Amino acid sequence: SVAIIYRTNAQSRALEEACVQLNLPYVIRGSAGTFYSRHEIKDCLCFLRWLYNGRDESAILRAAKTPSRGIGSKSLDEFLSYCSEVEKVYESQYPNVARPTPLDILISMTDRSVIPEKDIPSPSEFMSKRALNRFVP
Repeated sequence: SVAIIYRTNAQSRALEEACVQLNLPYVIRGSAGTFYSRHEIKDCLCFLRWLYNGRDESAILRAAKTPSRGIGSKSLDEFLSYCSEVEKVYESQYPNVARPTPLDILISMTDRSVIPEKDIPSPSEFMSKRALNRFVP
């Protein structure tokens, strides 16, 4: 067993990252807890996971709700319904083109060059005005 003693919690980050990378079990004593279990770190990581994998549903859910934007389950359901419809269009009309991810679809709601195909339905056909304003203020 090895003990590492440090003076301030700010020093814990580098040590925790090294232990995680090397898959070493570790325990932190004190009130700070582990770096990766902090809410703000989990929030940042969920955005990074969503950027890395635009289809990561757990990251989408956390990102939509953190920080609070007034996006509830109904607005999220409307957005995911719109995403599903866009995917159906791609499956039927563009079978050889990679389907856009929910992140691509969200970005395309403000920048149509992300999904340039003309026959993609408008988000307003599937999402209420309130939900649209929550996702794209």
